[in-house]
Amino acid sequence: MKGKLEKELQDALTFLERELHTPVIAGELRLWTASTARACQRVRDCMSRRFFNDHDALMDEVLRQDPGQASRIQQARETDERLLTRIDASCQQARTLNANASSAEPEEVHLMDQIADFRESTEEIIRQTREQETSLNTWYHESLYRDRGVAD
Repeated sequence: MKGKLEKELQDALTFLERELHTPVIAGELRLWTASTARACQRVRDCMSRRFFNDHDALMDEVLRQDPGQASRIQQARETDERLLTRIDASCQQARTLNANASSAEPEEVHLMDQIADFRESTEEIIRQTREQETSLNTWYHESLYRDRGVAD
């Protein structure tokens, strides 16, 4: 069963991904960049809540159940920090694209390379965030249900 914060994050990631895959229609670059910037900020907010609440609790429980997972948990904490830094940069890039779109609308073609870079880097953040979610859930369940042999 997914928790509330996990579902919010997954929904936000899916929405951002849909925004990224929406084609930019001539004359609507400003609308696309504004919508994408809002979606990016929504993901950032959901990531922050999920990471600082649920992830910390999950990681603490994994360590309590299976101290041998300490190196994985340290790596997961570092990944959370790195993902938050990257989504912050992506949100800033989206805001910059939006600001540039308002002044460049007659010459939108000049922003298309920047948009392609933004799409690519943001899609990679989405992929890595989903991977992090899967890894943490796997390690959590493994720490609870793993057969550690006979304890006589």
